[in-house]
Amino acid sequence: MYDPLMNVCFSGYTSVGKTTHSLLLAESLGLTYVSASEILLDRLGVERESVHQSRTWFTRYAEFGAALQSTTIDAEIDAELEHRARHDDGVVFDTRFLPWLSGDRPFRIWLASDLAARARKCHVSMDGSGPGPVECARDVQRRDTLDVERLLHAHGEIFAPDREFFDAILDNGMLIPQATRECADRGIAVFHEYVLATVNALAGDTGMLFALFRDDPRARDIVRYVRGVALP
Repeated sequence: MYDPLMNVCFSGYTSVGKTTHSLLLAESLGLTYVSASEILLDRLGVERESVHQSRTWFTRYAEFGAALQSTTIDAEIDAELEHRARHDDGVVFDTRFLPWLSGDRPFRIWLASDLAARARKCHVSMDGSGPGPVECARDVQRRDTLDVERLLHAHGEIFAPDREFFDAILDNGMLIPQATRECADRGIAVFHEYVLATVNALAGDTGMLFALFRDDPRARDIVRYVRGVALP
């Protein structure tokens, strides 16, 4: 089983489900949840409620980006997260760039998904009342580009999955085929089981993950890679 003293760090492109699955994993394992986005909003003095955070980021992302370029907030947050990842125990980090900063102590998991699925998730996350999937797709692409540029400029690293670097790569794109809350909730529930099973496998207990491979024909498309585990 998962060692409660270890840390888990999620990364991935915009609207892939980092916050959703970080929260679910922390709740399932009784760990502390730390969000880079929440720290940033607090530093910028933005009032936030979790139910409205997706809309906040969608409507004000350019504003936040400009603020980061003109201040040292981004570097300060990176330093804070890096320190916590190296010295705190039992933390799930919901972040983008921490895997490149924190050494090999946390389990580093990349969440993947195609653009269309992430646009559907973006639309659903705003309760279906915000921009449609097409507009969400354009916004997601813009934010992906900015994230790639930020990591390259700040740390000289490529913001992308790499099997030599990440401990696991999981893909949830096929699990949200429609932009509806019901579809998203079903996909989230299924993918959470894979996330939990993968973390256990990284800690040395492959039973749950191998059971998913035995029972779910989608497993090979969802679990792309787990370090040190010969997948069925």
